[in-house]
Amino acid sequence: MTSDEKINQLETENALLREQLASQTTLNVQLVERIQALEARLSQDSHNSSKPPSSDGFMRSPKNRSLRKASGKKVGGQSGHQGRALKQVEAPDEIIEHFAQECELCQHDLTTSPALADFEPRQVFELPLPLRLDVIEHRSHATKCPQCQHVTKAAFPELVSNWVQ
Repeated sequence: MTSDEKINQLETENALLREQLASQTTLNVQLVERIQALEARLSQDSHNSSKPPSSDGFMRSPKNRSLRKASGKKVGGQSGHQGRALKQVEAPDEIIEHFAQECELCQHDLTTSPALADFEPRQVFELPLPLRLDVIEHRSHATKCPQCQHVTKAAFPELVSNWVQ
């Protein structure tokens, strides 16, 4: 093979490769456009289109995360911190006594049995109108069952859930 023949062969091969490159580039551009269109359709949900929420599927959208940085400390009050909370008062304005009606173990009637000497107090601070702070103390008395000797403590009302509130 002479050098002229070799040059002609290389030029023909070069032209063929250029055509292939042009067709591959065109195909590449078309595929990129199609991928972008499909990704745009895929990212639509009920929040950013007119699609119903039932079409969102099982994927949950990520919640917005806080921009705060973690301090490394434990959650809640730090050790050495003096807490500030309401304190019970010595002389409440009103005292409501609560006695157990029946034994919580055997359901024996306790209304005629005497309550034990100790009780558990809880106080509720309220602001009646005209504004004045009334303190109502609820006392839960315990009673010993004469039948099974089980000590039953009376329940506080549902809204009285803490020592002081």
